[in-house]
Amino acid sequence: MKILFILLLTFFTSFSEGKDQKELLKELNALYKYIKTDLVGKSFTEQIFILNNLKEKYGENPYANELIPQLLAEKYSYVSKHKEAITSYELAYPNKKTHNNIDIENFAVKDAINRIIKESKKTNILMINEAHHNSQHRVLTFNLLEKLKKNGYGYLAIETLVENGEADIFKSHVNESSGTYVDDPIFSHLLIKAKELGFKIVSYDYSGSNDNAIREDFSAKTIVNKVFNDDKSAKVIIHCGYNHISEVDWLASKLKEITSIDPLTVNQTSIVESFNKDKENMTYETIANKIGENKPIILENKNGEIWSVNKSKYDISVIWPKTYFINGRANWSEIGRKSIMIETDICKSFPCQVEVFNPAYPESVPLDRVMIEEDNSKISIFIDEENNKVRAIY
Repeated sequence: MKILFILLLTFFTSFSEGKDQKELLKELNALYKYIKTDLVGKSFTEQIFILNNLKEKYGENPYANELIPQLLAEKYSYVSKHKEAITSYELAYPNKKTHNNIDIENFAVKDAINRIIKESKKTNILMINEAHHNSQHRVLTFNLLEKLKKNGYGYLAIETLVENGEADIFKSHVNESSGTYVDDPIFSHLLIKAKELGFKIVSYDYSGSNDNAIREDFSAKTIVNKVFNDDKSAKVIIHCGYNHISEVDWLASKLKEITSIDPLTVNQTSIVESFNKDKENMTYETIANKIGENKPIILENKNGEIWSVNKSKYDISVIWPKTYFINGRANWSEIGRKSIMIETDICKSFPCQVEVFNPAYPESVPLDRVMIEEDNSKISIFIDEENNKVRAIY
C-alpha cells in the first residue's frame, strides 16, 4: 500500500487553485485510467481503501468528486455494505433532495410483487430498472422469477452482461468475466436462480458508442434478434439500469416501436431511502411511514390505478421500506440462503474480506461476500448446500 501511494504522489500533479475545465477533465481522465489499471486484481477491501484515499486527495476536483464516490458505492455493494454504498453514491450529487407531488391519503399501499405479477400477464415484455450500486433492486427481480416463469416468461435479458456473456453463466456458478456488476453476489445469485428455473439468459447491451440513441437502437434490435425472431410469442424480463426502462426515447420506447408490444415498465430508482435525512426524497419519507410490512409496495388509487412518479415514462413506481440490519446484514438480502454467524478470527488482520464459495468452482463469483472491519464484529454470512466453504482475503 505504501508503495502505491508514493506512486500516486509522483504520477499526479497536485491541485492548484484556478484550474480551468480542460485541465480538470484532463486530470480526471488520467485519474480514471490509473484507477481502472491499478484496481485490477486487488480485493474489494483493497479497492475501497485506495478509492477512499483518492477521494480525500482529489476532493477539490468536481469531476473526481463525482467519479470516485460512484466507484466506491459500487465496490461497497460487492461486500454487502449497503448503507455505505447508498451514502457514497449520494456524495456524487450534493444538495439533491427532491419531492414528488402526491397526496398520500388518496392512495392505498399494495404488495408490489403481487401487482407486478398481475400486470405482467397483459404484456410480453416486463422491464425492471436498478441503481447499479443498490443490490436491493436485484432482489425484486429475484423474488419475481418463479411466479413470472409460471406466467410464461422464459427469457431474462440483462444489461450488465458483456457481449455473449450468457455463455459464461452455468446453472451453479457465474464467472466474473460475464459482466460488469455480476461481482455482486446477489446479482450472481439472481442469474443462477434464473438458470435453475429454466430461463434463457440474454445479453444485449452495446458499449461501442457514447451516443445514447445508437446504444438503445442496438440493444432493442439485439433483444428482438435473440428472443422474438425465433419465438414470436416469447415473454421476456429485461433487467437494466435507470432510464433504460423509460417509454420516451430510451430502450422501452425502441422495443415498442419494433415489436408493437407495450412493455410493463417498473421503476425502483426514483423514490428511494437515504441514510442521510438531508438527502432523502421527501415523498419517500411520507410513503415509508405508511408501509407496514417488510416488502416492496406500490400505491393504488381508488380507481385501482397504480401511481407512477412519471406516468409518461414508467407504468409502476416501486417503493421499498426502510432497511434495517440483522447481524450486520440488510434485512432483505438473505434471498433463499441460510444465515450463519461468522467468527471474526478467520481474519488475520482488518479490514478483511470474507467469501462463501463452491469448492468445485473456486474462481467464480462467491455466493456471499462481506467486509469485516474490526475484530469481534457481529456479522453473519449466507451459505447453501453447494456453497459452504469460507475464505478470507486481504
